Amino acid sequence: MPDRADELVRTTRVVLGHGAWFGLLLGLLLWRLIGGRWALGFGAGTLLGMANLLLLGALAREVVRTSPRRAGRIAALLAVKIPLIYGGLAALILLMAFPPLAIVCGFSLVLVIVILRAAGRALLESGLIGGAGRD
Repeated sequence: MPDRADELVRTTRVVLGHGAWFGLLLGLLLWRLIGGRWALGFGAGTLLGMANLLLLGALAREVVRTSPRRAGRIAALLAVKIPLIYGGLAALILLMAFPPLAIVCGFSLVLVIVILRAAGRALLESGLIGGAGRD
């Protein structure tokens, strides 16, 4: 049985890979349809969302670790995450270099991918689809 921390690492890598490809494709589409500022704002938001997921994954691994937890490492991760991610978001939005909606949409892309991945897994495990021949 795989360790919960190992599964978190694998899931984080998959979501980051999907986020990178989907973010790039959406960014190129936005560049073509809406313009460069919107696409760059979306890209900046996506990068912050992916960094947020990396830090959340590191925090989650420390919390579910079966060996002794390192409170100092958890505190350090939180001390880096809060100013880096939320300070970066606030700076991007307050500087008005990019449309705020583009930044928020980019940041939310990773969450959408996580939700779709969880919904897909739940649907497959429920037996509602892909269950032809099961009784």
